[in-house]
Amino acid sequence: MTAPTTAPVARRTVIGAAWAAPVIAVAVATPAHAASTPRPQLAGRADGPEEYPDGGASTFGVHVTNTGAETIPAGSIVATLTDSDPRFSYSGFSGQLWNYTSSFPDGSISFQYDAELVSGDETDILLLLIDSADRSQSPVPVAELVVTAPGFRAATVPLPIVY
Repeated sequence: MTAPTTAPVARRTVIGAAWAAPVIAVAVATPAHAASTPRPQLAGRADGPEEYPDGGASTFGVHVTNTGAETIPAGSIVATLTDSDPRFSYSGFSGQLWNYTSSFPDGSISFQYDAELVSGDETDILLLLIDSADRSQSPVPVAELVVTAPGFRAATVPLPIVY
C-alpha cells in the first residue's frame, strides 16, 4: 500500500486566505486624565461649638485650606449645609468674604467664598449659628458642611449641635 500524498499549498492560496479573513477593529475610549494624579482633598475645620450668648445657638468658626498646588479662583469655593434635619435648624451666618448664595428645596443652604485662595492658605472665617431643637437629645445631632471647589475632592466638616 502506498502512502497518500498531499500537494503543496500554493502561495496564491495562502495570500488569498489572509485577505479573506474578517478584521475586527476595536476602539476603546480612555478618560482624558487617565494617567493624571489624583485631585487634592480640600481641608476643612470647625472651631466650636460655643454657645451664642444672644439666643443659645451653637456657633462654629469654619475655615477651609487649599491643599492643592494652584490658586483657587474667587467665587469657586462653595460650602453647603443641609438643614433638613428636624433635630436642628440653621440660624444665621457671618463672614467678611463669605456670601449666602442660595437655598434649595431639600433644605440645603450654600455659601460662597468671594476671594481667591492661594495654595497652602486658609479662608477667612465663616461663622455659622445652628440651633438645636432639643438640648437633651442623645446622641447630639451632627450637621454636615460639605465644601467643594473645582479640581478638588470635597471636604465634609462635622458640626455637633450641642446648644
